[in-house]
Amino acid sequence: MTKIVTDQLQRREGAEFTLPLKDGTAGQPMLTDGKGNLYFQPPATSSGAAATALLDKDIPGLVAPEGKGMIGRIISADAWNNHTYNNQIGDTSSNANWTTYYNYSAYSDNSATQFLNMLTGDGMGQDGSSELILGNRSQNTTGRTLQFSNGNRLGHDFHLHYQRNNQSYPGYTFACMPIRNIGNSSINIPVYSYTSNYWSAGYEGRNLFYFRPTEANWGKKYSEVTAIEGINVSQSGYSSSNTQQSQSGTVTVPPNTTVLVCQTSSHWYYTTYQYNDLNYFYSLSSTFSNANIICDMRMLSALHKSRFNMAYAGSVANIGNKIWNVCGKDFGDR
Repeated sequence: MTKIVTDQLQRREGAEFTLPLKDGTAGQPMLTDGKGNLYFQPPATSSGAAATALLDKDIPGLVAPEGKGMIGRIISADAWNNHTYNNQIGDTSSNANWTTYYNYSAYSDNSATQFLNMLTGDGMGQDGSSELILGNRSQNTTGRTLQFSNGNRLGHDFHLHYQRNNQSYPGYTFACMPIRNIGNSSINIPVYSYTSNYWSAGYEGRNLFYFRPTEANWGKKYSEVTAIEGINVSQSGYSSSNTQQSQSGTVTVPPNTTVLVCQTSSHWYYTTYQYNDLNYFYSLSSTFSNANIICDMRMLSALHKSRFNMAYAGSVANIGNKIWNVCGKDFGDR
């Protein structure tokens, strides 16, 4: 019977499907990895050793396998015509409730809602008639770009030349590294950040912070998260400028929960039309020293690919939860 079924399922290029050797449970769906291999979807587990057994499963669309020790993040950057100093830069629906964006307090409303829209899109994603913001429109802008660690650091150090920009208004870089706790209790992890910082007009600075589900949502599936909060770890206002400065602090990751560890930097001006963009995490072996702390590849895949439509809804609490909800829809709930 298996031979007959296999023959009937031959792909056009001649490769045969590999079928499971044993039946699944009643109602359990069958998936394909896109390479001719069929398998029954593994049952959902919540935490600990049982969850660890699922980390290596091939979920279609992941940017990298999970549970292999890989660490990644996305970045978006803007250095075109001083866009990040306009009001409503991160507004996806031209809502009057948006306010000026402050890079040194990206964790708090309303800068937090604008940060998430700039991180994951072009900043005005529903306004089709306006000038495109972010979205790789020049050599000094980038949108939702993936970066992976080769060792203990994750990020970049760019020497930039951009003549379209007034020297009083440097560009920004936004970064996000998703971290998941697969254990049954909260874990405090150290996070280390190295960034450039510039002061001029009062909107710049840098910020190390994270978004996480509110306490009532700890341990819930992605699709069940109804509210999030932004938590400051370390911030520098606009009182000083430096080509490179370090920040560090503690991030509390609740059990069976994913948090988004973020940082912002402002491009440091040091001579005419010349800037330095330094933005990376370091000492990753310390951040990920606990076996229950992993880089969430489902969330990283969503941050890189998914469509969130985070229009204004009062505060980041009921805007940012869409990232968790869409992640569950697009890359598997847990």
